[in-house]
Amino acid sequence: MITIELNNYIILIILSLVILFSHVFDIISRLLKVPSVLLLLGLGILIRYISIYFHLGIYSSIEKLIPLLGIIGLILIVLEGALSLRINRNNAAIVKRAFAAALFILVLSASSITFFFSYMLQVGLRTAFVNAIPLAVISSAIAVPTAAHLAQHKKEFIIYESIFSDILGIILFNIAINTRISGAMLAADTLLKFILIIIVSGVFSLLLVFFISKIKAVAKSYIILSSLILVYSAGKLLHLSSLFLILCLGLFMANFRIFKSGILKWFVDIEETESEIGKFKLIVMESTFIIRTFFFVLFGYSIDLSCILNPWVIIMGAAVVLILLLIRLFYLRFFTKVHLFPELFIAPRGLVTILLFYSIPASLTLNVFGKGEIIFVIIATSLLMMFAFLIKKERDIEEEEYL
Repeated sequence: MITIELNNYIILIILSLVILFSHVFDIISRLLKVPSVLLLLGLGILIRYISIYFHLGIYSSIEKLIPLLGIIGLILIVLEGALSLRINRNNAAIVKRAFAAALFILVLSASSITFFFSYMLQVGLRTAFVNAIPLAVISSAIAVPTAAHLAQHKKEFIIYESIFSDILGIILFNIAINTRISGAMLAADTLLKFILIIIVSGVFSLLLVFFISKIKAVAKSYIILSSLILVYSAGKLLHLSSLFLILCLGLFMANFRIFKSGILKWFVDIEETESEIGKFKLIVMESTFIIRTFFFVLFGYSIDLSCILNPWVIIMGAAVVLILLLIRLFYLRFFTKVHLFPELFIAPRGLVTILLFYSIPASLTLNVFGKGEIIFVIIATSLLMMFAFLIKKERDIEEEEYL
């Protein structure tokens, strides 16, 4: 083996190459419809084995960074998705269908996996349910950029559904691990917190717009982002649905034009504020790209390939993926008016699944279903989405030739 001394310049080279490779992966993803998350995970795995071979010794603290980057990435991804959504009468029906799909598919999937875990692993229903929720949440980190390849109405449905799935999944997970209250008190507590977060969202949105229009600073966008992360983190410490706050803020800024003729025009310069919001959106997109890149590369770096090739991991992971597909097929087929293809397969697992997996209390973890199975489900759902888009691309080409 060859030993290379790790220094600041080598670290800078590695970080720079990761960002450059991520840009190339995005181009490949658009051209070949290969989910960039798979390429980023593969890059992380490659860096792991290269660092082991050269004794670089950079893998000791990786596990601690993954949850932190995941939280920041989740905030940015939901904010980016919300900033791209326009609210009007034309898409109201899509929003309703997407919310219903996210809610019922999440609950049905989590419930089905719960009974599967309880039967196969011989664990209690609560433990099984807590471990099932992360697997039932669709990853907006993967679904939102993938939806860019679809028609507008399909794109909006996937974006709304995946964001709602993230939010509802995190709310459900927080409820599931809450051992202090139960029954009617738990429902009342959840409703009260939901109302509170709506009020806070409205007030903070107005303050944020006023801040954007009045404050002159070179790093204004990053000051705003820091404020959002601060509010999100404070909300999480108070057990509030902070992700809903981020969604509301993003939607408010994305649809700021609605207030052109309202009372708000007397307090802020509407045109200048819209321009500043456009700049902020660009900063969010660039920051999301960076955080998302390093999150998935670091997670890939933490993967030991031997754990994925274990027969038990493959069997359990494949069973979970099959359950997820059957539940999604059942709901889309009988309860929505969207097409089954390719929407059926645009339900990848990713950032939120990993983040919630790392947040499971030690007393509720499963010793026989862990990181290997989670990775298998993430890779399998991403591959299914990739194959669906490849088939769709071939069909589109055939239709164009026929015409």
